[in-house]
Amino acid sequence: MYHYKNLVNEYLTKIETDSRDYYKLITKDEKDAEFIKAIAKSYHEIISDYAKDRKDQIMNIMKKFSNRFFLAPAAAKTEYHGAFPGGLALHSLGVFENLIRLRKAWDVEDKIDSESCLIVALFHDMGKIGDENYSYYNIETEQWKLKRGINYNFRPHKFIPNDKEDVFLPVPHTSLFLLMNNGLKLTKDEFQAILFHDGVYIDENKKYGFNWSILTELLHQSDITTIKLENI
Repeated sequence: MYHYKNLVNEYLTKIETDSRDYYKLITKDEKDAEFIKAIAKSYHEIISDYAKDRKDQIMNIMKKFSNRFFLAPAAAKTEYHGAFPGGLALHSLGVFENLIRLRKAWDVEDKIDSESCLIVALFHDMGKIGDENYSYYNIETEQWKLKRGINYNFRPHKFIPNDKEDVFLPVPHTSLFLLMNNGLKLTKDEFQAILFHDGVYIDENKKYGFNWSILTELLHQSDITTIKLENI
């Protein structure tokens, strides 16, 4: 079942940044294409294995946003995880595999549905692709920034009153908006998990910190674990 480590070993290399090791995508165009295809194949396999009643809706979302999802980074800077094309999809795959491991370790397989694990893990950061109209990350072109490990810049957001096409939402909220606006019905448990997956690192989440479901806790711990493993 586990695809994540194989993808890392085959397609990524380590670079030294600020005395710490970080992964980056091997910079060969043909290798990049192979990497993206390999991730997409892994997604197809795990969706086939773990999706149940909502498989069609999940596949429809993947098809609609596949180009943006599989090319999106997980972060803008190389000092963070996944600051390369495919970084978001790779990170989300790692979160899913760690979540499945943690669910077994916590002995809650009979309480937490595998399809719920799939949905919250693969789509918790989907908002990093942007919304229906705008990308969240744009490729950086200024050389002085690239030399400092800034591979992407954020889409500048200008608040325009009553502009219905350009309303700012944080990443988790954008993830939920994209999923629910494209036909994927979520349980309250799944909604909470995606909304609060960043944990109490986000101030607005602190008041909910002691009211998490098991799925929310599983997703949060799996997300943090995957980030730490990516930086080993």
